Amino acid sequence: APADGDIANAASVNVGFQSLENSVEALRYLTYGGGFYPRVKATSNTGMTIQPLGAVIVKQLGVWTAVPHTVATTIDPLALAGGAFAVGTRYYVYVNVVAGVINWSVSTTAPDTGLRYKSGDEQYQFISTFITAPAVATLIPYSQNGSTYVYGTSGLPLLNAGNALVSTNVPFSYLIPSTARTAKLFVKSNGTNLGYAGVISTPTIGGTILTLIDNGASSHFEMSLSQGASLNYFVSNAAMTLTVDAFGFN
Repeated sequence: APADGDIANAASVNVGFQSLENSVEALRYLTYGGGFYPRVKATSNTGMTIQPLGAVIVKQLGVWTAVPHTVATTIDPLALAGGAFAVGTRYYVYVNVVAGVINWSVSTTAPDTGLRYKSGDEQYQFISTFITAPAVATLIPYSQNGSTYVYGTSGLPLLNAGNALVSTNVPFSYLIPSTARTAKLFVKSNGTNLGYAGVISTPTIGGTILTLIDNGASSHFEMSLSQGASLNYFVSNAAMTLTVDAFGFN
């Protein structure tokens, strides 16, 4: 360790500064390639718990800065959104650093394509995303492990009692973000019990994902979004219907 009176030239001080710079740079690179792993649970409009992130890494005045985050934090999403949500809207949770102190925010501005920072602003590190219900301005409860999100409620329909007789496209809307790689879905048939069938398929190539018969059958399934954020379906008779709900994504 240096002592009073020691020479402080570039060669002597660069050793310490280089070590610090390397540490911050290493933490920054952890935000690439899935190394950053947020764990979040939201239970209500006013209750969201974010488990320790390890560190917050943001750019301030052109300088990358790392601040430890080693204790779980509970935030109030509604208050951070200005006291009111909009109906059927996707929101994003960010963290930044103000005077060395971690600060949380909620915005409708999406993150960059790498899901690391707010689009166009590396002062704000992306942490999580949530939605409000289709009909009321209420946060949909969910849990998050890394990039995997699971909604804590049913009744988020992408298709409600569909009975198209030819292959028909169903877009995923805001319930599944465009940045997702897979969608977690639930499909249910009605109970006509007449031997009809309903088919879920991919939107472009048309490969069958699953087939249900009309006896009230249901199934959870996960599909890739490599062909777009939608699915195709049809039923063999208009007396049969299919309902598809979203319950999560990755």
